[in-house]
Amino acid sequence: MKKLFIALALLFGTAGATTVAHAHTAGYKNYVTIVYPKDSGNWVNMYRVYNPNSGEHFYTASTAERDGLVKAGWKYEGLGWIAPEKSHVPVYRMYNKNAGDHHYTMNAAEKDSLVKAGWRYEGIGWYSSEYSADAKQSAVYRAYNPNAKAGSHNYTLNPAEQASLVKAGWKNENVAWYAVLPNSTTQRWNIVVTKILKDEDPDGKLVSKGGATLAQAEKLLGMPIKTVGDPINSGVTAWLDGGAFSGVAFQFTVNKDNSKITRAGIGHS
Repeated sequence: MKKLFIALALLFGTAGATTVAHAHTAGYKNYVTIVYPKDSGNWVNMYRVYNPNSGEHFYTASTAERDGLVKAGWKYEGLGWIAPEKSHVPVYRMYNKNAGDHHYTMNAAEKDSLVKAGWRYEGIGWYSSEYSADAKQSAVYRAYNPNAKAGSHNYTLNPAEQASLVKAGWKNENVAWYAVLPNSTTQRWNIVVTKILKDEDPDGKLVSKGGATLAQAEKLLGMPIKTVGDPINSGVTAWLDGGAFSGVAFQFTVNKDNSKITRAGIGHS
């Protein structure tokens, strides 16, 4: 284990802008550790769920809230984006009990206007990233459907999804806030969280015997994984194109008993 921590330190370094994010199976909560200028604290996985009856998409960092909605019939759609645990730019969450709809904004004036109109303020939902080497690649876009009662707004890190909605008649309301990582890297991390670690089953329970094998992980990610470190308690790394960053590294830990991945990390190389 000591060798593993040394390998992680060498891999991710100790500079002030270095990031290391972790996700676990075997009963551990997903957690992320990061130090970035302006953004502070941990990285936060932002989960996205969908109500097929109302058409609303709901976004939350809470696995308990996510799992409760999935149990109630909502569809889990994986990660929407990754947010900083804290920044100077909060994103406010409001609820309209008459429409059964949520709204999210980092505009305090918009929040106050909706509250005055009868929306219930539910506090800070998450924070917008203040660090971006390329703001366009880490922008979360907002689209509006004037014909919808619930689910009238959609928020996405995926520019293709935004373009598709606008083409279908939704109004482009441009950038809602900023994520930590661009869409391309987030989608690969989503594969790690939901398919490689396999800790996002419909009941929201963590598996106890690890996730995918290395061969399965390579197939899911569509790229080779280079083995480094102690072969007994092996640490393996996949280098990914970070888009807005010079590079992002994925680091995995393999269970020595069953050769399955039990831990994954994402870091700015």
